[in-house]
Amino acid sequence: MEQATDGGQGGLLGGNNELDNGALPVSKPVISNVTLIGADDGDVNNEGLKFYTGTEGDVYNMILTGFNLRGIHVQHDSTISKMTNGDLSVQYSVIDNINPYKFTSSSGNDTTTIFMLDDASYENQLATDGSLVGFLSGYIGVLDGSAFDPTVIGGWFDFVTYIGAVDPSNDWTSGWVKPL
Repeated sequence: MEQATDGGQGGLLGGNNELDNGALPVSKPVISNVTLIGADDGDVNNEGLKFYTGTEGDVYNMILTGFNLRGIHVQHDSTISKMTNGDLSVQYSVIDNINPYKFTSSSGNDTTTIFMLDDASYENQLATDGSLVGFLSGYIGVLDGSAFDPTVIGGWFDFVTYIGAVDPSNDWTSGWVKPL
C-alpha cells in the first residue's frame, strides 16, 4: 500500500472495542507480507500502523517506511499489555521510518514496555534514515533472507522467503492496482 499525497492518515489500523477494550471477541488481525509506504500529505499526522483499544494481532514480513509522524503506534494501556504478554507482535519486519515506533499510555503519556520492537528475538530491522529500503521501486520490491514462513499460521497464506508484499519477479499488482 502506498499512501496518496492528497490525504489520509496512514496505512493500517487495528483496534478492539472503543467503549470496552476487553470486550470479547477481541480483534486479532494476522497479517503477513505487506508493504506500507507513507507520503507527505501536508498534515504531519501520518502513522504507518496503529494498534489501539486493546487489540491483539500479529504482523510478519512487513516493510514500513515514509510516515512522517511515526511508523508504528501502540496506544492505550490495554493494548500495551497485549504487546508485553505476547498477544500483539510485529516480527521479521523492516521498519525504516523517521520515528520507528511510539507507545502511548491511556493517559496520553509516552511509555516504554518490556517488549520493544527492536528485541532481537523478533528479528525486526530498524532504521530512521531510509538506509534499509533502497531496494524499493515505489511499492515494488522485497528483501530476501530471514523471512517468516506464514504457512505455519494457516493454509490461507502462501509460502514465501521474502519480506514485503510485491516481488519484482512476480508483480501481481500489474493491471490490478492503480499506480500513484
